[in-house]
Amino acid sequence: MLNISLLRTLFCTELPMVEFTGFEELKSTNGYLKNKVKSLDNSCLKPHFCITNHQTAGYGQRNKNWLSNSECLTFSVLLKVPVNLVDLDGLPLILGLTLIEGLSDRFEQDLFIKWPNDLYTTKGKFGGLLIEVVSYKPNYCWLIIGVGLNLSNNLELSGDSLAAPIDFLKSEVEFNLEILLVKLVERLINSCDNYSKNTFSQMHALYTKYDFFKLDQDVIVYDNQGFFKGKYKGLSATGAVRILQENKIITFRSGSVSIRPLEYYG
Repeated sequence: MLNISLLRTLFCTELPMVEFTGFEELKSTNGYLKNKVKSLDNSCLKPHFCITNHQTAGYGQRNKNWLSNSECLTFSVLLKVPVNLVDLDGLPLILGLTLIEGLSDRFEQDLFIKWPNDLYTTKGKFGGLLIEVVSYKPNYCWLIIGVGLNLSNNLELSGDSLAAPIDFLKSEVEFNLEILLVKLVERLINSCDNYSKNTFSQMHALYTKYDFFKLDQDVIVYDNQGFFKGKYKGLSATGAVRILQENKIITFRSGSVSIRPLEYYG
């Protein structure tokens, strides 16, 4: 369990430009920040971090339940990104890379990103991101970036009946979780500050290194119309996923589409 008081002190010292809010228990950190934004004029928005030791009504992509306990890191951060709304497609992937690289220095497992916003070890899902746009203008967007990381070996992260195997982050060496969290948030801030519509194309090779899927892997694609089988063909320069079906490449942007390995379902 996090020491909220210590974490607040670290934020004041290391990230003084970020407003800090911490709770022992809260329904949803993303929900809290969304309500906060609604109460403010757009000109008054500034970076804001929210964390809780126990999130009781968290939600993920497509409003699926996100289950957590006191052994999970559940936090959200409100940040400004200097691009138009239409140029955000690659951002979830960049932020996923940001977290993976920050966590790989501390935990022993090989870590991967499953398009568009899930975080995996070789054994299963250990976390994910939820990104919600709360305000935008032609040259910038304000986003809430929700992050859940599983540090427990007895928790399911999703209420999805087709959910993937679950894993958790492991470390044989003791470390200060509060310091790690501050460093992760600092990385997220830097990634948002430096993001442009060309950032993902420049980071494409690095993404391939951490890609959960292998090229030509058999997958199942779920969307609002149902599901179909295909072969994974990597990502485009903008971060869209490419699937081969019946000798034709189909591309999908992140949103209502989910991709799973065919091997999970026999």
